Amino acid sequence: MMMQSLLSGIAIGSLYVLMSLGFTIQLGIANIVNAAHGAFMVAGMYVVYYCVSRLGWNPYAGVLLSTVVVGVGSLVVYKLVMESARKATGDRYQLLYSMLLLTALSVLFQLLFGGELRGLNEPVRSWRIGNGVITDPQIIAIVVANTVAFGFYCVFRFTTVGKILRICGKYEQGAKSIGVPVEAVFAGVFVLGSALAGLAGGLAMTYLPAQPYEGLDFVVIAFIVSIAARLDFLASIGVGLLYGVSQTVLNDVAGPGTAAVLTLSIFLVLLGAEHMIATARDVGRRGRFAQRLLRRSSDASGVAR
Repeated sequence: MMMQSLLSGIAIGSLYVLMSLGFTIQLGIANIVNAAHGAFMVAGMYVVYYCVSRLGWNPYAGVLLSTVVVGVGSLVVYKLVMESARKATGDRYQLLYSMLLLTALSVLFQLLFGGELRGLNEPVRSWRIGNGVITDPQIIAIVVANTVAFGFYCVFRFTTVGKILRICGKYEQGAKSIGVPVEAVFAGVFVLGSALAGLAGGLAMTYLPAQPYEGLDFVVIAFIVSIAARLDFLASIGVGLLYGVSQTVLNDVAGPGTAAVLTLSIFLVLLGAEHMIATARDVGRRGRFAQRLLRRSSDASGVAR
């Protein structure tokens, strides 16, 4: 049972890795809080469902199309909604507009595909590992998601393009002063992050059913994983896999609904504890610095006398 939970957790966690990677790119570079990110993943799932069930395509042809469709569609969303929201003061406009978009897309998915679970009925091959079983679609999702995540880490960490993107995120005005088309970069980052959500959704559809209102659950997980990983691509791999494994293990112990709540609560508590520890350390450093200043001022007073 534990081996099955581990294999299933790695498979679903790999999707969380890919999904949170797109969220991390958007938030870390373009400073965009996109609450509709989870709905983009659901859109990718339905693209694959339509391609396979209605057009008779191979599922992985549908996965490629879902990546492109969600990416291109997100460019329209960015130009119409998110670009002006990003330039506004504060993140509340981004949250408001993207939450409205999340709701609208969820309603649209229900109108187009119904409210029930939709899955593929494609035959799959299974492999036994110890006491667990893993399927070909799960193996492909694990390999693709983690390879893409590691590839993005290498690009952003070691290439000139990655360095320019990081500069745009940290020093927007400085990047503009040296001729970098920052607005185009931010639009491209939004499209890239959304395309990764579409890819994650497409891969998910090969072995998981889709439901119209899953977008909110997905974006909450993407946010938690990204923040817990401190917007670091390499750390997102470990945190995403850990989240998936924790969820599946708790699912076997407490049931699906309770497992989702418990996993989210555990990660929120850990994030809160980390923040409290960091704050305490910061207060301690400031206190020690103040004490040194007082001692120095006291010593200086003594010398002056």
